Amino acid sequence: MTNQGFVAFKNDLEKIGIMGKVFPVIFFFCRSCTSLNYNNSKNDRRRQNDNCNRKALGYNKMYIVAKYVLYSLLSSTLGLIFWNTDRKLCNNKCVIFSI
Repeated sequence: MTNQGFVAFKNDLEKIGIMGKVFPVIFFFCRSCTSLNYNNSKNDRRRQNDNCNRKALGYNKMYIVAKYVLYSLLSSTLGLIFWNTDRKLCNNKCVIFSI
């Protein structure tokens, strides 16, 4: 003979456990989107101010473009190097987080 209240309570706990595993993923996704949006707008404002300041100081347009191209190539190259190094250290079994 089973008590229906305990069975319902056990089922509710299982559902809450499932939600507890999914919620951090949703929270991480929302926080990533918010952070990306904020940083993009901040970088756009900074880039506009830098360009105006550099033009006022007499730098030509090619120098300003070369600066951004160099920074983007450098960051992507370093990211690729560190990503490959990390994969080799983890034996190609890297896990960001586990559910």
